[in-house]
Amino acid sequence: MSNSLIIDDYIREQVKTSEEPIYIHKHKTWFHTGMFQQKKFCTIPTDSFMIYCIMRAYEVRGNVRSAFYKRIKKKYYDHGHIVCALSQRGISDKMGWHRSKVVRHIKPLVNLKIVRVDEIDVGNQNDQHLYLLGRTDSAGDNRYFIDEFVNS
Repeated sequence: MSNSLIIDDYIREQVKTSEEPIYIHKHKTWFHTGMFQQKKFCTIPTDSFMIYCIMRAYEVRGNVRSAFYKRIKKKYYDHGHIVCALSQRGISDKMGWHRSKVVRHIKPLVNLKIVRVDEIDVGNQNDQHLYLLGRTDSAGDNRYFIDEFVNS
């Protein structure tokens, strides 16, 4: 299934006529139009890309309040990692899907090296997955793994 299915006509027209980034409002995420024009982009399953949009919308930022997010900020964000700390259950709640469907559609993102998975101890018997989406370079620019994938 091609990702062209999630790009509505308005976005499709923007991709053809603009070099400006596109904002996918449903997922509160910006993407550069050039990414949608790459042949490799169409190899990402649509449902997996939708999960990726959710991950991008819920990146851990510098202003965190809970002890859990402060640990993530200290271990990842402060060292230049771009990370999403939503649990699989959190993603399934946002998508309105069963957790098993979320797990099934995260696998292609990991296999394509668009997302890297790490775990953090949350104090109970299970660790929580964290999804590394990229790194911030020395100039402060975000470098996402998806950009490396579609441009390689």
